[in-house]
Amino acid sequence: MRVLLIALTTTSRIVTTNSLAVLRMSSSAPMPVERRPRTASVLYNNNGDGDECMENKQILNIEEDSSGITSMLETETLLQADQESFDSGSDNSTMNKTIDDKSCYILLRVEYQSTRVAPFGGWQRQGKPGENFTPLPSVQSTIEEVASAILKYTTVCVQVAGRTDKGVHSLDQRCALRVPASLENLVDFHEKMNGVLVPQGIAILYCKEKSSERFRVVRKRYQYILQIPKSEIDKRPVKSLHDFSRYQSHSLDLRRLNQALECFVGTHDFRFLSKEAGLVNTTRTIYQSFSSVATRASDLPTFQHLSTPDWENNIATHNFWVLTFESNGFMRHQVRRMVSLALEVGEGNFEVARVIQVMKGETKAPRLAPARGLYMEQLWLANEEIGGVSD
Repeated sequence: MRVLLIALTTTSRIVTTNSLAVLRMSSSAPMPVERRPRTASVLYNNNGDGDECMENKQILNIEEDSSGITSMLETETLLQADQESFDSGSDNSTMNKTIDDKSCYILLRVEYQSTRVAPFGGWQRQGKPGENFTPLPSVQSTIEEVASAILKYTTVCVQVAGRTDKGVHSLDQRCALRVPASLENLVDFHEKMNGVLVPQGIAILYCKEKSSERFRVVRKRYQYILQIPKSEIDKRPVKSLHDFSRYQSHSLDLRRLNQALECFVGTHDFRFLSKEAGLVNTTRTIYQSFSSVATRASDLPTFQHLSTPDWENNIATHNFWVLTFESNGFMRHQVRRMVSLALEVGEGNFEVARVIQVMKGETKAPRLAPARGLYMEQLWLANEEIGGVSD
């Protein structure tokens, strides 16, 4: 089988101490994760609990990640796509072809925005076959439909490294697209895909060939952006940044905030900070958990092909705080609950000890922080260097 890999990549952004006021923490090497296969009863799922297009309809070692992200943590995910197809409703004979055993795989590296202008319902395709409702478009279904139209194949299926919820953005998503073996002009395919996708808030960043259909995500980094007015008189939020950051109306103590974030560093059981039920392994290792104050626009999330939020014209009037979390994996809603808990401490509502109490299940975790300030900032595959990208 000929295997291709298209990587849609961003330029790696390395945080430096001369551009950010940061407090960094580190921990030991990641612990092995217990593998627990799950079998999907349906291929189309709108509740974030399943994934599509795996061989034999089986979900291999998938665990939920922050904000509805599915982590293939420490697994070697065989991207053997199921032959099930979604019905295009087309009578065009060229659109009724399916992908045979000579198909290949393209590993995509993608960025996307989830805003009121492009209101994706998250990464995952929404709804089940035959359901009588109109779902929001998803990033997955949009990529599949565009690829299907370009390749004139009905069965184009995407496997993803991490699903995101509605309102969450990504600078570095990874997914595998199964395509016909006859696909030879990657540049042409790439350009045609972006010609349709970019106006919809999705961009493929670059592509190249690879010799294996496997990919394994070993490390993830997320960032959460807060906007805080500098003026004591005019405390209005920046409307144009509503979809890209959380407006912080209450004053924050940076020292207390970082003390709370430091509690997450290390290997812990995070079951009480996630939205999970029945996971065998809820232990994760957090390598970094810190807050920083952006001193320039380049310290904030920057998209490569899509329009970057207008940080430049607002950084003089607003402080932008960046909460960074780096780990071997996150469970569903874990990051947003960590953000919310740390902010309660930073605002003076809780003592730092409250963080440990919540992690132990001695007291209830606070409600979720809004999704719109969260970015999947960078992922690392097994063959990539931490802090940069390597083949």
